[in-house]
Amino acid sequence: PLGYALDAKGRQTNDPNAALDGGTVQPIGGAKGSALAMLMDVMGGVISGAAYGGDVRNHFEEYDKPQNVGHFIMAMKPDLFVSRDEYLRRMDTLAQRVHACPTAEGFDEVIMPGERERRLEAEHRRTGVPFHAKEVAALQEAAAKANLPPLPVSNAPLS
Repeated sequence: PLGYALDAKGRQTNDPNAALDGGTVQPIGGAKGSALAMLMDVMGGVISGAAYGGDVRNHFEEYDKPQNVGHFIMAMKPDLFVSRDEYLRRMDTLAQRVHACPTAEGFDEVIMPGERERRLEAEHRRTGVPFHAKEVAALQEAAAKANLPPLPVSNAPLS
């Protein structure tokens, strides 16, 4: 649909080829989305010393050169401005508000980032981590090369 991409002359287009041929995909969220994208470019490219502003190489077209992609990792002390207890109380309130949001059609709940992964981890701790037979074979081969005993595996869930 219109609103997702521009052609090479900056006009709205719904033709993906026009967007890819000198055009651009627009950021989600309008001006705020653009500002967030630019902030990511500043932190991941400008500050890190990597490529930025469209200079990241296309790894599908230039196989023999590095992309020069930068990364920005931020660590925060959540109780820097409020006490630890206040921080935890406020996060609990935020999670409760998110969970209380109405669900979209076809969904049973609204979840916080990371909840799906925590549930999957709990399931894997209970039933084991599923691996494809080829992955298991490669791991067994690596264990043998390292003079380690074969890894214990099960062909069925543990519970």
